[in-house]
Amino acid sequence: MIPRNGASPMRAAVAAFALAAACPLPAAAQDLSSCNCDDVREIRDRWCSARAARAEYSRIADFLKNERGRSGSTRMFSNEDKRMINQKCVQEAINSASDRGVVKATAVTHENHPIESLTKDECRIEVTREGTACLKQIVQAHEGVHRQACLWRNEFVKKGYAGILSQMEISSALGLHFLGDTKYLMSSSEFAFEEAVSYATEMQMIADKWKELQQRCVSKAFDAEIDNPGTVGDGLWNNASVVRDASGKESRIYRMYDLSADPCPSRPRPAKSECTLR
Repeated sequence: MIPRNGASPMRAAVAAFALAAACPLPAAAQDLSSCNCDDVREIRDRWCSARAARAEYSRIADFLKNERGRSGSTRMFSNEDKRMINQKCVQEAINSASDRGVVKATAVTHENHPIESLTKDECRIEVTREGTACLKQIVQAHEGVHRQACLWRNEFVKKGYAGILSQMEISSALGLHFLGDTKYLMSSSEFAFEEAVSYATEMQMIADKWKELQQRCVSKAFDAEIDNPGTVGDGLWNNASVVRDASGKESRIYRMYDLSADPCPSRPRPAKSECTLR
């Protein structure tokens, strides 16, 4: 039964996440076969950004769970919460750890409106900005976790659609019925947790690929040249090695060889954060 008292209707969400984690990703995604020595800086940037995003999503999930303990009610998924979590809270975290000197990639997992299900695959992944072939594989792997969770939720709905709708809060029931978005079954904390799992998956895949690249790429491949502190933040700029070209123009080099050494960009979060989930 799905209670009306504010408890999440997605009791089995953890099973969905476990399923997503257990289901093997496509072989090309598992080994990031398109990632090579020329992609080291982009890979490193994605790892740094993923780490920042995972930490922020985990923080938000914990915050919302604690909020439930204080209020006795569960905050259910809404597009307003999604925008706040993704576009404000997590984007601030990613911006603080992002290398502005590299290309980026993005992707999304689509859930069909009811009429779209007649002609389009459910839980389909769309790469909206490829960046490079390597980054495309990484974002596809990230979305692969969301796709597995999405497919599981769709099966959950098919087994008892009418009963599920009758026991949901009205706003969530309308979102599920008219938009076909199964995330309306989730609490906002579960939404944040699923994102944290997706970014953790990225990090593990990148770490595995990084070990391989350490073995076969020349040392210079792990040196990143930066020409202004705004690219990576003052911390890396101040600690990077100074080099000058034949004309005397100054730039700096920082080494990215060891993931555990943490040469990630680091900028302060905005003094006045737009994230209200604190």
